[in-house]
Amino acid sequence: MGQGQSQQVDNMYTDYIQRQQQMLYQQQQQINELYHMNLNQQQQQQQQQQVPPNIAFQTQQSPDHSLRKLPSTKLDPYKVLGISKQYNETILKKAYLKKAMKAHPDRGGSDYLAKKINTAKDFLLNELE
Repeated sequence: MGQGQSQQVDNMYTDYIQRQQQMLYQQQQQINELYHMNLNQQQQQQQQQQVPPNIAFQTQQSPDHSLRKLPSTKLDPYKVLGISKQYNETILKKAYLKKAMKAHPDRGGSDYLAKKINTAKDFLLNELE
């Protein structure tokens, strides 16, 4: 290989490297622009979500001092298990198993309902003793 060919190959590599560097520089500029656009959008969203202090005072209402009636939290175990007040251990166990099979979370029931049924059974079982 002569000196002319070697210099020509060196020039090709130099050109290639310069083009690659230029592409990387342009890509980095695009990334920076997108990053700044994203920051600006986030700041605008945060500003839109913030309520100016004077509006907060205008929208405040006087507190309602009347007591609200809360829903009853009493549990009627007879209704939960669907049995009468004249029951025995056999009736209780049958009713419990029937309800528990339907209400069990593994069979599509809810955790809350399963706990309610267990509580009702435990309460009525203690009443028998």
